[in-house]
Amino acid sequence: MHTDKEEHGILAIYEERFAGWRERPVSYCEVGVFEGGSLEWASRFFANPDVRIVGLDIDLPQVTFEDQRISLIRCDQNDGRNLARVGVTVGPFDLIVDDGSHLARETTTTMTFLWPFLRPGGWYAIEDWNAGFTHHPMYRGMETVVTQIVRDQQSWGVSEMALLVTPNRQSIALFRKANR
Repeated sequence: MHTDKEEHGILAIYEERFAGWRERPVSYCEVGVFEGGSLEWASRFFANPDVRIVGLDIDLPQVTFEDQRISLIRCDQNDGRNLARVGVTVGPFDLIVDDGSHLARETTTTMTFLWPFLRPGGWYAIEDWNAGFTHHPMYRGMETVVTQIVRDQQSWGVSEMALLVTPNRQSIALFRKANR
């Protein structure tokens, strides 16, 4: 199964940043799974048999995964109550990746309701945060969401962050939750 994260350089960033987590029993949650290719990448990359991989999307792909560690949950990024229910029932998570709508409101709602279910020391990724600068105008505002998180990092409990743009102009914002 294919994921565009490979040619965009995002997987290389994840593989470098999370190399030390390969053998850990990581709990991985991805919002916006398209056809599930990045979930399969996670199942290959995180080798521990106790890894949990959860994909959330409003439109679930019609695929069957060979790896039983992968599960799919129908969830709308605008539904904070359902996002919180996911956090309660299948969280907490070590790594949360938001590759969903890439719209400011949905991105803010998702982080607001899933961040509490990110383990201390865990990472939260917002992919395509610069979409408003380089893509369709409907994505305007994503950079503002990331800027607000950077500005309010203490209230969020962010201990480390990275705002990255790959050579082909794909972007990822990484926020690490403080160990408190």
